[in-house]
Amino acid sequence: MSKFKGFSLSMPKNYDKMVHACMLILLVFGSIMIASTSVGESSDSIQVVITAIIKQAVFLIVSYVLMTYMARNFVKFLSREVRVKEDKKENLKRKNRYRVMFKWIGFIIIGLLVLTLISPEVKGARSWIYLGPVSIQPSEFAKVYMIILLGVIVNDYGSKEITFFRYMKEPLLFFCITLVLLFMQPDFGTMMIFMAITAILLLIPTNSALSTIKKLILFGFGIAAIVFVFISTDFGISILEKLNLGYKFGRVTNAADPFNDIFGEGYNLVYSIYAIATGGISGLGLGASKQKFGYLPEAQSDFIFSVTIEELGLFGLAIIVVCYCIILYKLFYYAMKTKSEGFKMILIGCGLYMSIHFILNIGGVSGLIPLTGVPLLFISSGGSSLISIMFLFGICQSIIALTRGQMTRMENNRIK
Repeated sequence: MSKFKGFSLSMPKNYDKMVHACMLILLVFGSIMIASTSVGESSDSIQVVITAIIKQAVFLIVSYVLMTYMARNFVKFLSREVRVKEDKKENLKRKNRYRVMFKWIGFIIIGLLVLTLISPEVKGARSWIYLGPVSIQPSEFAKVYMIILLGVIVNDYGSKEITFFRYMKEPLLFFCITLVLLFMQPDFGTMMIFMAITAILLLIPTNSALSTIKKLILFGFGIAAIVFVFISTDFGISILEKLNLGYKFGRVTNAADPFNDIFGEGYNLVYSIYAIATGGISGLGLGASKQKFGYLPEAQSDFIFSVTIEELGLFGLAIIVVCYCIILYKLFYYAMKTKSEGFKMILIGCGLYMSIHFILNIGGVSGLIPLTGVPLLFISSGGSSLISIMFLFGICQSIIALTRGQMTRMENNRIK
């Protein structure tokens, strides 16, 4: 256990070591690839690499401290099942104080989203707040906060017979405000992820107050599937062409045939495919990518997977896929074991957050689906996405530790 002036960086008892190990492997691997891709950003490669390594190190330290803190304290802060004080009244008072702090985090995130609207526009969107050399993307925090908020609310109310509005007023308010602000940026990729995660998680609780919204969500998914199939056809693409959607339409047509406009809208995707194809089975070797030297923009973030395959081939792919699969399996395994529907939602929400980002990033850079610009979690550069996923991971480890403790006690009681 590591401590500094009373601040512990230790993980809680019963945390899942396999999940933790896979996370660390992805963090180290991602940091190596960020350093490698940063070489192609400037002729002064040494200075760029040093700057990239320092920034990544700062993000890693901050995110790891947050993760361990939440891993040790989340269930104590926001779970009714765990006491922080022996006296019931004092315990309830402390819990309510934590609830107020948690609500203020939501207000802060909304405030940051509002600030993005007056920030400089980059690539047609105002999604970032710039503070010197550092940029903040509040939408990443919003996705994670929504997952936690839904879990906390469901954990509190459980199966109580109350109205939908009383049950979901806080998540509904945060969802609507965030959705409007994302639309105003505009950031349609994040909007899609935010809506998908929220909708899927609302299908989990068994409370009768959510029966109507569940039917509407299932109907919405059906319509979305039909629309997706439709726009994948030649006739659907011709309809989109008439709607004058600008670069959004270009991303759809590029996914269908990126070589149709190789020096225009399809430029980024074509060179991404070149990078993946060049890597083959064994790759060109770490640091040997050619596409990162001015051909692939955003090589550290949006297209880091392409550079990874170009340099490390199937070995690089295997590291990412194996670690992701182990983490996702464990998250869903403990989601099935926990007694709390709210905790189940948080664990599944974390799995959805990772899965959707994985599918959209890799599918986009390989031309299987339209590009969305979402990062590959743990691998892509960016402090906002790293801090967000690590914060959520800490909460998941806190829930896992509680769940494993309950499973152990049940097993011991069964043996007795």
